[in-house]
Amino acid sequence: MKISMKKRQIKTTGNEKKKYSYIKKKFAVNGFYSLGVSVLSLLLFAGAMLTGVSTAGNGGIVLGALGLSSFLMALMSLRFAFLSIREEGRNRIFAIGSGVFDLIMILVWTALTVLGLNV
Repeated sequence: MKISMKKRQIKTTGNEKKKYSYIKKKFAVNGFYSLGVSVLSLLLFAGAMLTGVSTAGNGGIVLGALGLSSFLMALMSLRFAFLSIREEGRNRIFAIGSGVFDLIMILVWTALTVLGLNV
């Protein structure tokens, strides 16, 4: 089995140097959105955990708002991931990675909520 990496020439105008791209498929646009919203969800999760630890679990409405926002951001990012997976002829690596991360975040928030209601 022979693997070849063909150079694909990108059109240039004027006196610019020729640029080559070794990526055959472009990245899915919604994959970037999914990745960005996943990072925001992670930051909100970290903020909620730091607030909870620093106030010894008595965060009140701020802690609830951070947690709910992080959960909703993970759901929104998961939607973007599913939309980008449906894009034809695109590289879906960001969408798959952020989709898996979002599923983990949703499971973590669900487990924390269930454990918090039982205590």
